[in-house]
Amino acid sequence: MSGARVPRLAEQGEAMKQTNFDRYLKEQLADPEFARRFERAGEAWDVAVQLAALRRQAGLSQKELVKRVKTSQRQICPWNPLTTKGIP
Repeated sequence: MSGARVPRLAEQGEAMKQTNFDRYLKEQLADPEFARRFERAGEAWDVAVQLAALRRQAGLSQKELVKRVKTSQRQICPWNPLTTKGIP
C-alpha cells in the first residue's frame, strides 16, 4: 500500500461544498494588505450588528438613537446593517 492518505468521504464532501467565492476569498487573503483590510471590515461589521441589536433591545428607533447620541442619522445608518425596508 502506498504512503498516500486517502481522504475520508466527509473531507471530500467539505471540499466539494467550497464555492467559487470561498476559493477566491482564500486566494485574496494570501495578500497581507487585503487580509488586514478584510479583518478591519469584519470588526466594523461586528460593531454595526451589536449596535443594531442593542438599539432594538432598548426599543429605540434609529431616529431616537440619533437624538440621544446627538448625531445625524447619516452617521448612524451606515453602522446599522438592519436598515432595509421592513426592519425597524
